[in-house]
Amino acid sequence: MVAKSGSIPVRAARSPVAKSWQGALLPVAFAIFAAPALVDLVRTNWRSETGSLAPIVLALGGYTLWRDYARVRGSARPGQPVVWIPVLILASLLLVFGSAIAMASLGALAAWLAGVAVLYALGGWEVVRRCAFPLLFLALVVPLPYTLSMGANAALRGFVAEWAVELADWLGLDAALDPGVVIIGPYELAIENACAGANSTLTLVSLSVLYAYWVRTRSVARAWMAAVFAIPIAMAANIGRVVALMALVKWQGSAILDTAIHPLSGFVSFTLAAALLLWLDRMVRLFAQTHPSRMSET
Repeated sequence: MVAKSGSIPVRAARSPVAKSWQGALLPVAFAIFAAPALVDLVRTNWRSETGSLAPIVLALGGYTLWRDYARVRGSARPGQPVVWIPVLILASLLLVFGSAIAMASLGALAAWLAGVAVLYALGGWEVVRRCAFPLLFLALVVPLPYTLSMGANAALRGFVAEWAVELADWLGLDAALDPGVVIIGPYELAIENACAGANSTLTLVSLSVLYAYWVRTRSVARAWMAAVFAIPIAMAANIGRVVALMALVKWQGSAILDTAIHPLSGFVSFTLAAALLLWLDRMVRLFAQTHPSRMSET
């Protein structure tokens, strides 16, 4: 049997020059965009308690992107320069403007856009589509401007303060709430954004969604459970943190808030919330094993 000439299409291989040029695009883009953005974030947002958990999101999101890209790398086809070059130009303008006005969020946004453009340049739309979740997850590292977040932070501060005073009063701490101020004994305490837990709540919800993405092929129920219960667990942890600080202030004075205990309490409350979420996931898994007819793992 003789094969007909030209019956099998042959795709032209890329030249070594093109391969080396595109392979060098990723580290160059990282050096130009990501490095300055990381430096600005470390110097500003990440030094405060409200941004201290963002490196966790960056590390886990980066790992997930690397894992997903390794899986779809075989289907990579170089993207069209007419698409990714304008995106890199826009990212460059954002980086320059953000540096000029000392706005770290613009630099972070520029780095994210550059990362998406580089991924498209290396792999095309198919790779970008199949890596869409980690790319969107990494966008959470970009700090929101204050004008966009102040409304949500104010509502969250009021909610946490109200429930913390209710719980503290039930525990016998003799607390009261004045608009925007928690009164405990002779002390008046303002609930700041960090104490309200806006950052820890967002981080825990983000990590729960990421965890749901990781386990989605094993159990849809576990994925939904992690995502749904993350918000109430994070809120309960933040309320517990505020009550604990109120008790410390009543017994030791307000000077206790100027020590390492204040930021440490945020780390402890986040760790406990994450542990509770993992425990809940384990309970769901055990229930699935003992009641396969009601909930089955696939």
